Amino acid sequence: MSLMIKTILFYLECIPTNSRFLKLPSIQSITSSLANVAQTAICNTLLPFSTNPPVFVGPNEGQDLAVLTYGNSSRVIKLRGTQTGGRVMIMEGQILIGEGPPIHIHTREDESFHVLEGELEFQVGETIIKAKAGQWIYAPIGIKHTFRNVNSTNARLEFVFTPAGIENYFEEIKKMLSCFLLAINSIRVAIPLISLFGSAPTFFILWFVLRLITFIFCPHYIYRRCDDYLYSFYQKFVLFFFENWVNCKIYFHGDYQEIIKKKENVLFISNHQSSVDWIIANMLAVRQGSLGHIRYILKTELKWIPLYGFYFQQHGCIYVRRNDKGDLERVEKGIRQIKSNGLPVWLVIFPEGTRYNPVKSQDVIQRSRQFAKQKDVPPFDHVLYPRTGATIAAINALKDKFDAVYDVTIMYSQTYDKNQQMRIAAASMGEFLQGQTKELHIHIKRIPIDLIPSATNEQISNWLYQRFIIKDKLLKNFYDQNRNNKYLLDIDSNREGIQAELHLTDTIFSCIFFLLTTCLLLITPQGRSLYWQICLFGPPISLLWMHIFPQKNFI
Repeated sequence: MSLMIKTILFYLECIPTNSRFLKLPSIQSITSSLANVAQTAICNTLLPFSTNPPVFVGPNEGQDLAVLTYGNSSRVIKLRGTQTGGRVMIMEGQILIGEGPPIHIHTREDESFHVLEGELEFQVGETIIKAKAGQWIYAPIGIKHTFRNVNSTNARLEFVFTPAGIENYFEEIKKMLSCFLLAINSIRVAIPLISLFGSAPTFFILWFVLRLITFIFCPHYIYRRCDDYLYSFYQKFVLFFFENWVNCKIYFHGDYQEIIKKKENVLFISNHQSSVDWIIANMLAVRQGSLGHIRYILKTELKWIPLYGFYFQQHGCIYVRRNDKGDLERVEKGIRQIKSNGLPVWLVIFPEGTRYNPVKSQDVIQRSRQFAKQKDVPPFDHVLYPRTGATIAAINALKDKFDAVYDVTIMYSQTYDKNQQMRIAAASMGEFLQGQTKELHIHIKRIPIDLIPSATNEQISNWLYQRFIIKDKLLKNFYDQNRNNKYLLDIDSNREGIQAELHLTDTIFSCIFFLLTTCLLLITPQGRSLYWQICLFGPPISLLWMHIFPQKNFI
């Protein structure tokens, strides 16, 4: 009715007031004017003019809904209903390979999709299509729809919801999922930590009984062999949580197939990013059957770990202080002890001396680069300048015993921020157990000991520096966002990484044994008493022993 009234009024306005006769407008002008009046009337009826100000959103701006996704996937609200008067909500997301929601229906909003990068498979109603970058898909209210990334590369997708409001639902889901995931992640960390630290008194009792029996009845080398077996059995318990418990895919690159063929005496050198790094040596050693042979060169702070710190020293690990001039003497003394045992050995060294952490240790990284500048050599981008003392001492003392050097480069996924285009810190042990590392890439280069120049300390030092140049190149290749094949990391070959899972039967029996033995201790009064006495008196007595006899074995 209002449209008709406006049309009549417009027509009357066309009649000149000072004319003696009617001057009718042309048919074309009436048609055009009627169209303008009708359009204005309809727009004013359905969509009144917005009072919201313009909104400008940058490429890296918006509200992150990361809890609704997984891995490197993302959902970012770019435009909210409160910014558009409730008319529209716009969201962007990175869609990982294989990712996609279950088929579903919206009952209050239409949903449109705009493929920004890559290719996605959509189902709208009964129609299935593949949409490439630049294509739009419209899913009306009440029509079932879904999408999935069925290609070999990630994709980016823009979501448009009309009217807005679904973002409130997303935020409520995010709050609920945040609480749920917090509980799940706490459980995923709590169970391994409680199991490992809770079984420490049990392990300590077993070791003490072993040491006492072999001290009385057996030669020392028998104890050493039994200790290696006990250590191997317990470390399989540890590996149960770091391989079978977490959902992390482990890929081995380089000479992996060669090193698992036979047992060897090894100098194991690696870059250092996380507290998980020392578990990497276990992962390789267990696949070769050499898990019990591992000895670490550790920072002295680790000896304060209750019970474990004491045992590591008894097992033959060597504690060193950072930036202490007495380090080399302690390392040489410890290595001579390892040599005198006459047993197979995997000696594990992290030549950087501390972790490479681009978030918390920029001062360490800068000092490393300044040191490289003083040496008149190019600085590293992804590793620290190696400290050579322990490596020189190990090669000089054990080159007749070692078969090879395993030069290992560790690469963690989820350690690169694409938005900031910078490297971030690797997951800690707790974060790793929570599943924050989706993929772990381990590159191994086996170098026969005869091929390492060792006539002088300077030759060994230069060789180690050259190995870290190669590590830096491997890491640079790993973080190259334009790399086509993420499983091809070798610089000098076309070998892809091998995903080699550790079978559950390799670890579950150790897990059951230590958990069951601990439970048996705790269910009897005598066992509980012994357990808590070890917990109460074991740490101070063992720490006192290490303070009085810093490099002496017990008994």
